[in-house]
Amino acid sequence: MIDYDQQGELTIDGCRAGSLAQQFGTPLFVYSTAQLQRNCAVYADLISEVGVSSHYAVKANSNLALLALIKQAGLGFDVVSGGELDRCLRIGAEPSGIVYSGVGKSKAELKQAVAAGIGCINIECEGEGERIIRLAADLDAGKRVRLAIRVNPDIAVDTHPYIATSLASSKFGVPLARTPELAKRLADAPGCDLVGLGCHLGSMLEEIAPVVESCRQLVALAGRLRPTTEIAHLSLGGGLAVRYRDENQPGAQELLDACAPMLRGSGLSLMLEPGRSVIASAGLMLTSVEYCKTNEARNFAIVDAAMNDLPRPALYNAWHKIIPARRSKKLVKAREQVWDVVGPVCESGDFIGKDRPLALEEGDLLAVLTTGAYCASMASNYNCRPRAAEVLARDGEARLIAARQSNEQMLASELAVCDATR
Repeated sequence: MIDYDQQGELTIDGCRAGSLAQQFGTPLFVYSTAQLQRNCAVYADLISEVGVSSHYAVKANSNLALLALIKQAGLGFDVVSGGELDRCLRIGAEPSGIVYSGVGKSKAELKQAVAAGIGCINIECEGEGERIIRLAADLDAGKRVRLAIRVNPDIAVDTHPYIATSLASSKFGVPLARTPELAKRLADAPGCDLVGLGCHLGSMLEEIAPVVESCRQLVALAGRLRPTTEIAHLSLGGGLAVRYRDENQPGAQELLDACAPMLRGSGLSLMLEPGRSVIASAGLMLTSVEYCKTNEARNFAIVDAAMNDLPRPALYNAWHKIIPARRSKKLVKAREQVWDVVGPVCESGDFIGKDRPLALEEGDLLAVLTTGAYCASMASNYNCRPRAAEVLARDGEARLIAARQSNEQMLASELAVCDATR
């Protein structure tokens, strides 16, 4: 778990942050095994009068070691690319426990999924349905493709526009009114089994009412389709918010309790696809203060982590709590100031946090909390910066699970096709 010890040192599962920074360098992602296991247990131990299965959204964080722990906890997987599917298969995930979402699956990716025999492919548009029908027609006798339709119900949610996915203006899903026609086409197609309907409203959802409404619509739609299809499950996606600040957020059990009565006696099971709520709170990033800079308007703490390492603040204006890795007497006595914690990338949008009351100086180590989701998985090499290392902490020991990228590794794919020395 993540907390301060009696000496005022920040620890992650018994590993001191300062020691980790010294051993592995910064910026550094550190994950708590105990917190990840606790988060997984929330979904593995859901209590319901209807069948429920949980499939971790790999896009939130796709590190192989973390996927292995999530598999160990009993969760399935939700993938959105051939690369994510390959990762799940490499860690020994059961293909039948994998669902494939995503709005633009290529022919090669669909062939890969069909060949792997995964549990379900979630169709996002009529064109994808037709592509799968053609693939299924060429399957060997006895082989079939299990399918679900992702419905876009045009339900508004209170979240950032970039992570709202259920409005009519969104690229995701099949409009509700056009779903019956596509369902009939799939149900009649050789080699295809239409077994589910799904809906995903977006991410960082702070209210469950819109998700409950989407469930109501899916139950009603399944009832209308049932005479000609074999709809067996409804997927409500993921997207539950997590505590980036100190606010209370709705939980998975609360959502399940609200939706289960609608499913009573229907023969339908529920599928959840959590990502952020599984991995976000298990991770933090350690970053070192390179310079403290003050001008007439602001105080800047320039750190060695940047928007290429931790893109959420620049992308969504997202908020992450920033704390010192050591609560020393010197810092307690120091005069606290308000700082903008910024990175070295040449963009004005390169910030980790703004207007943060901190007592700090050059050389200090900071921890950016709740960075397990959509940070390492969205990182880039912008400004030719190498990707940060990742470490898994457990019972006082730390294991490197992603090495810090070198300049040679960044150049390798280019040098392989051109001789830059000529």
